[in-house]
Amino acid sequence: MRHRRVILLVPVNYNDGTQIPATVLSDVLGKIYEEFDGSSVVGTVDGTYRGKAGEKLEDTLLQVWVVVREDKLDELRDMVRRFAVLLQQESMYFEVIDSRIEFIEP
Repeated sequence: MRHRRVILLVPVNYNDGTQIPATVLSDVLGKIYEEFDGSSVVGTVDGTYRGKAGEKLEDTLLQVWVVVREDKLDELRDMVRRFAVLLQQESMYFEVIDSRIEFIEP
């Protein structure tokens, strides 16, 4: 089965600027782990984007990599939609990368 790497950008603050509790972010990562067997938090990044009303918005985000079987991409998309509601976001960044992924064992 072919796998894809998906990059998610998960905000660390709500749109009003208040910090998302660490327990909420931990729950998000935990749900990814439970469903997709793991993820990698690459670090934090700062980003800007145009909101639906046309305003410039700035975010600090966790960059999260998830390795997903190709047939489960829609399942991850649905999960990210639920995260968007939970984190009160207009949308969330979801990038699918076509790459060859191997897990090398000893």
